[in-house]
Amino acid sequence: MPRRYVLSREEIVLGGPDSDFKLAWLPGRSPMSKSEPPFDWNRAYVTYGLNNPASNKSFSPKAAVPLLVDTGLEYTILTVPLEDRPAGFTLTGSTTLQDGIKIEVKVPERSNSDELVLSYHFRIGDPAAPAYAPTRVVWGSNKETYQLNTGSNLLNSFDYMYDSDRGVIGFRSH
Repeated sequence: MPRRYVLSREEIVLGGPDSDFKLAWLPGRSPMSKSEPPFDWNRAYVTYGLNNPASNKSFSPKAAVPLLVDTGLEYTILTVPLEDRPAGFTLTGSTTLQDGIKIEVKVPERSNSDELVLSYHFRIGDPAAPAYAPTRVVWGSNKETYQLNTGSNLLNSFDYMYDSDRGVIGFRSH
């Protein structure tokens, strides 16, 4: 059986076909990986952008950041070093981003590719938000690193596949 699993909102499938998934190639083996399979892989990269129409401010990291598809949280975490966080995006005295901010997320096929395997957007707090939109978005902190943790709401609209043998992840709309 291939070292592959598929996560959906309803089930976890071990092995299973991947023919209907759009695939993103993982950018190499982790430095902690063994030399024999199964391998540990570095995480896929994602780009994202924020737009705050209320203040006419925008923010996006200068480069693609590691992606984590989280199955345990119903909110999104944007890990950004404290000194790089833009002013005017959070609720006063909080790390929670304000309602009304538009977020666009893109996962490329490869690290430097323009070909996308997943692209979605939403407005925080929109009552007509798509099913994949999180209930809230917060700033996360992890020293000097950036990353995007999608939260589990992504699984409301997309299945997620991880293949350790080939070093790919995949997304399938449902």
